[in-house]
Amino acid sequence: IARHYSSGKYYAVQNGMRLSYNLKKWLPPPPHPASKIYLPHFLCFGNFEKDMYNYYGHEIDHFHPVGSLRGGYYLNALRSKSINQRFDICLISEWEPSLKDNQKFPEIGQGIAITDNYLLRYSKIHDVKICIATRSADYREIDYFLQAFGERAVIIKNDRETMSTYRAIDESNVSVTAFSTAGVE
Repeated sequence: IARHYSSGKYYAVQNGMRLSYNLKKWLPPPPHPASKIYLPHFLCFGNFEKDMYNYYGHEIDHFHPVGSLRGGYYLNALRSKSINQRFDICLISEWEPSLKDNQKFPEIGQGIAITDNYLLRYSKIHDVKICIATRSADYREIDYFLQAFGERAVIIKNDRETMSTYRAIDESNVSVTAFSTAGVE
């Protein structure tokens, strides 16, 4: 719209991590007009996004690296003043039912499975306290992790209102993820 209607002001706010998929593979090939992203103003997480959008040849008039709005809200409004380190490792879940059978992007599901399996192996070798910050409150996700980790991990069910994932990250020494936006934030 911003290309064709110049009377308005347009701001895009980054709401998640962006990968090469988002900036190349998921877009139609040239000469399709949507093969290049155009944004007059882009409120993004940081310079990584600026470098990546420029690398793929997209047209961004003004980058505004402001960090994560969601992460900033947690830090300024919900974060406890005293943080208790309860866990050695927090696994930030990226579980999604479609990832198991996703034939279009199988490497995403494979990457998540590899991350989960490495952490499970590590937990069997070392005596570590693990929490898993679930992506959703879906019972299938919780069952997946209960079957995979059993008693080796504490499941922290996702609560968007209290921002439970961010709290679990704060209460852990190390956070592990394959590509979760919360991990980047």
